[in-house]
Amino acid sequence: MTTTALADHQRALAQALSDPADDTRGPPVSRWAVRRWAHAQLSAVCPLTTSLLELRGDLDDVVADHLARGNRPASVHRWGRSLLAALSEDGQVDRTTADLALFELASLAPPAEHPVLPDPWVWARHPVEVSLAVLAGIDPDVLPLAPTPFLLHRGADGRLVADPT
Repeated sequence: MTTTALADHQRALAQALSDPADDTRGPPVSRWAVRRWAHAQLSAVCPLTTSLLELRGDLDDVVADHLARGNRPASVHRWGRSLLAALSEDGQVDRTTADLALFELASLAPPAEHPVLPDPWVWARHPVEVSLAVLAGIDPDVLPLAPTPFLLHRGADGRLVADPT
């Protein structure tokens, strides 16, 4: 969490706790604080997917749902990877979000935990362009389709490779 994000979080929590007109003391404030903490932690370890979810207004619901599942890994990095795995396998998630989650998971996971990639795994836009658009605050679904789709796979060195089909 950046210093600015932590300061913003602390100010918002202090305001919520001190507002006499708002009766959200106790458990509701605790739940709110945990959700904000989870939001910040997951955004730090899964920046691509959480940025896309934030762009689409879905991040708060996804974080709340993921928290509600319980049984989370203690390590925030493992927890982030479990979120990415869940999103990539969720049939209710749109294809762009699922593909970006799997792309991020495949990029972040240690070699012993590399996820199985779809075969073939075809993208209508280059995954790096999709990633850059998301980080720039642009929904990748508005990007033009590539003239030739890209086939994602692991190269001989274990890295992800995007080859035109």
